[in-house]
Amino acid sequence: MERAVELSSSDPQEALRLLRGAEKLTEDREQLRDIKKEMSRIYYHLDEPDSAIVQMCVWKALYDTSELTAMAHINNLLGLSWQRLEVTDSALYYFGEAYKYFKRLGDLKGSVFLLNNIGISLAHAGKEEEALQAFEQAFEFCLDLPFKEDFASVFVNYAIALLNAGRIDKAREIYEQYFPKGEQTEGYSLDLKTSVASFEAIYLRETGHLEEAVKKYRWLIDSLLQEDSRVPVRFYYGLGLTYYLQGEYDKALSVYSSSMDESPRPYERGLLLEGLSRTYIRLGEADSAIHYLDLWLEQKTAEQEESRQRLLNEMKGKTERLLQQTRIALLEQKQRNYRLLLLSSLLGMLCLAFLTVWLYQRSKIRQLRQAEKIREQKQKLLELSLRMQQKGELLKKLKDDMVELEEQLPGLSLPLRKKVEKTYRDVLNLDEDWRLFDIYLGDMHKGFYDVLKKQCPELTDNDLRMCSLVRMRFSNKEISQLLFVSLDTVKSQRYRIRKKLGLNREENLADFLSGLSDR
Repeated sequence: MERAVELSSSDPQEALRLLRGAEKLTEDREQLRDIKKEMSRIYYHLDEPDSAIVQMCVWKALYDTSELTAMAHINNLLGLSWQRLEVTDSALYYFGEAYKYFKRLGDLKGSVFLLNNIGISLAHAGKEEEALQAFEQAFEFCLDLPFKEDFASVFVNYAIALLNAGRIDKAREIYEQYFPKGEQTEGYSLDLKTSVASFEAIYLRETGHLEEAVKKYRWLIDSLLQEDSRVPVRFYYGLGLTYYLQGEYDKALSVYSSSMDESPRPYERGLLLEGLSRTYIRLGEADSAIHYLDLWLEQKTAEQEESRQRLLNEMKGKTERLLQQTRIALLEQKQRNYRLLLLSSLLGMLCLAFLTVWLYQRSKIRQLRQAEKIREQKQKLLELSLRMQQKGELLKKLKDDMVELEEQLPGLSLPLRKKVEKTYRDVLNLDEDWRLFDIYLGDMHKGFYDVLKKQCPELTDNDLRMCSLVRMRFSNKEISQLLFVSLDTVKSQRYRIRKKLGLNREENLADFLSGLSDR
C-alpha cells in the first residue's frame, strides 16, 4: 500500500497493480477503504472517470452513512467524475447529496464549493437560470467567510452567469470588487486565469467593444494551446459570435465549423449548430441554414430521449437498491423481534391484566360516586319539594278558610280577600322556592336547557322542569309529589313533551334526554 502511494504520481499503472494485489490480500475493512480511496484518486487523475466511479461506489459502500465527512467527500468526487463524463443528471444528484452532508456538518466553505460545482454542471447543461441561482447562493455564502481570494472561481462563475443573464452592471460590480487582477493572479491556476479572461471577453462583447473582445478571445485560445491544454468550445463559440456581431460572417462560419471537430459537449454543440444556422441565414443561404437547424432539432430530441432513459434507469436502480435494503432491514428486524417476543408478550399480558383491573376498579368507583351524587341531588330536591308542598297546603287551607269566612260574612269584598291571599303567599315565599327549585335543576344540568331549547324551541318552562326530573330518572309518582300535581297530569305532560320532541313509541324519553347533552 505504501509503495503504491509513492508510485501513484510517477507510475500510476504500477501503483494500480500493487493496489489490486493488496486488495486481494486484505480482510480489514479500513485497509480496504484506503485501497479503494487511492485507486479512485489515481483513476480520477488519469482522466478515467468511468473506472474512478466504480472504485468510488465501492469506497462509499464501505462507510456508514453516519460518517458525514467521508460521505460528503465521496459524493462530491462522484459528482465531479460524472461531470467529466458530461452526465449532468448524475453529477447533480451526487453534488446534491454531498451538499446535504456539508450542511449537516455546518461546513459553510464546503457548501460554497458544492454550490459552485452544481452551477457549473447546470451551465454545461444549458440551464443558465438555475446555474445563476446556484452561483448567486455560493457568492452570498462567500461573503460570510474569511480569505475571499480562496473563492475566486466562485466570483468569476457568478459574474459570467450574470453576463449571460444580461445583468451587465451587476457583473461589472462583482468584477471590480472581487476579481484577482494583475500581480494578484500570479499564484492562480491556468484555469482560473482563463476564466477571468473569459469574463473580460464576454464583458467586452456585451458592451460593444468587439475588436477588443476578439483580441481577448484570441489570447485565451493561444494561451491554452501553448500549454497543450484543451480549449473549451465555449471560447471558440464566443469568438465566432463576436465575428458574427462584427458582420464578419465568413470568419464566424470558419470558427464554428472548426469547433465542431473539437468534440463539443451536447450543449456546446447545440450552440455551434445554432450559430451556423444563424450565420447562413445572414448570408442568405437558406438550404445550409435549414440543414443546421434540422441537426440542432435532432440533437435536442436525442438529448431529451437520452435524459428520459437515463432517468428511468436511475429510478429502476434506486428502486432495486431500496427493495434490497428493505428486505435486509426486515430480516434483521425479525431476528431482533424474535428474541424479544416471549419477554414482550409476558410483559404485555401483565400490563394488560393490571390495566384491566385498574380500569374496572376506577369504573366501579366512578359509578359509586355518580350514584351517591344522584342520590344526594334527589334527596335535596325531595326536601325542597316537601317544604314547598307544606307551604302549598297552608296556602290551600287559607283559601278554604277565606271561602268559609265569606259564607259567614257575605259582605266581605273580593279585593280584601285577594290582598290577604297575597300577603300570606309573600310570607310563605312559595314563588321564591320554585325559583330556587329551577336554579338547582339548572346547576345540576349545566347547558342541558340550552341544548334542549335548541332541539325543540316549543318547550315551556314547565316542560324543561319535567325533562330535568325525567333525565334524573325520577319515577312518575316521585315527579307528581315534587310538582304537586296528579299522576295523570305527569303522564299527560310527558306525552306532550314526547310529541314536541318527535319521539316514536319505541324511543325511551329518559334515555333520549340523557344522551342529548353528548350530541
